[in-house]
Amino acid sequence: MTFSNSLRILIVHFGDVNKTGNCVKSIQNCIENPWKYQIVVIDNSGEKQLYKSEFDKIYDRVTIISVEANEGYAAALNHGIRFSENDDTAFFLLLNNDLILEPEALAKLYHAVVESPAAGLWGGTLVLSDNPEIIWFGGGEIQPALCRTKHKFFKKNRATITNFKKSNDFITGAMMLVEREVFTEIGLFSTDYFLYFEDVDFCSRAQRSGFYPIVTPDVLAKHDVGAMQNRSYTPEYLYYQTRNRAYFFSSYSGFFYRIYFQIVNLLVFVLFRTIFIFFTNSKTTRMECCKAVLSGYWHSLKKVKWTGRTRQ
Repeated sequence: MTFSNSLRILIVHFGDVNKTGNCVKSIQNCIENPWKYQIVVIDNSGEKQLYKSEFDKIYDRVTIISVEANEGYAAALNHGIRFSENDDTAFFLLLNNDLILEPEALAKLYHAVVESPAAGLWGGTLVLSDNPEIIWFGGGEIQPALCRTKHKFFKKNRATITNFKKSNDFITGAMMLVEREVFTEIGLFSTDYFLYFEDVDFCSRAQRSGFYPIVTPDVLAKHDVGAMQNRSYTPEYLYYQTRNRAYFFSSYSGFFYRIYFQIVNLLVFVLFRTIFIFFTNSKTTRMECCKAVLSGYWHSLKKVKWTGRTRQ
């Protein structure tokens, strides 16, 4: 099957300019690349960091879009997608700026499209940058009965995986290839989430429209999760994880499931987590973290929508 090889690579920049530069270099160093691509970096810092550092003069074939304020990962991606709405771009590759693509990653993504052209969404295996044999993401699973999502093979050694399945419930937004037709059919990423679960929501909506996420084991990217680990169990992380889990699973149809979810969510992800944080966090952070969990839960019940980073 033939298809257009026009590709727009969208990188959301936030934080370290050097990491974004390394991500761009890894793309430009890809070999046997059949795509005709352009790189667009969305500067989500709200401070025009890339413009001030003359990023586009250092790296070739890069366009910078600066946004006035950090409106979240989903909103930043949407800016990049809208930037290409009137051109002939057929595919969009969405990347975190802390990824390093393996040299054959783009070629293998192309072949994944050739093998499953109707999927609409494709992803790869993300491994730890400091230990490339250990998997960070090998597929996404939604577990409604447990009211949670799961990264398959998380922290497993790649060499031990024998039951890898390409068909998945979702693909991480850290590296997702999307055909333009998917956006035309279901719209852009939901900005209700701001941070976390926007990729799960997008893939779920795509599946309801007949697309299906494919994860290919040999499409590799190294993921620098150090910054993410430092962010784990911070008030921001706890707030958005709590609130957005409720946003997503509350969207499931069925009155009785919604009642079931609220019970499980309250007992496990709110009360138990709050107690756990209170007894394990340091005295300087425990109250703020507990408050973040409770605020996230309360705001999910109120269906409050957010356009900024600061909690209200």
